[in-house]
Amino acid sequence: MLEKAGIDLNLGGRIRVAEEGLNSTVTGSHENITSFISILKEFDDSFLSTGFKIVNNMPTDRAFKDLKVLPVKELVF
Repeated sequence: MLEKAGIDLNLGGRIRVAEEGLNSTVTGSHENITSFISILKEFDDSFLSTGFKIVNNMPTDRAFKDLKVLPVKELVF
């Protein structure tokens, strides 16, 4: 679900998924990032209280070129 949504929204970055949740850094247009956040909130109510950090006007050379969804055993080692 995460990978399809990210690809459909033309996002790049890394999404790490573990039993306790997910950690991600993604790049894309402001509109597509906010759409992705909406999808997460619709998927699970726990995202309703999540503080999302959005950085606007990043240089295009800093954007991730591809999206990778990585299953991990734990988010913080």
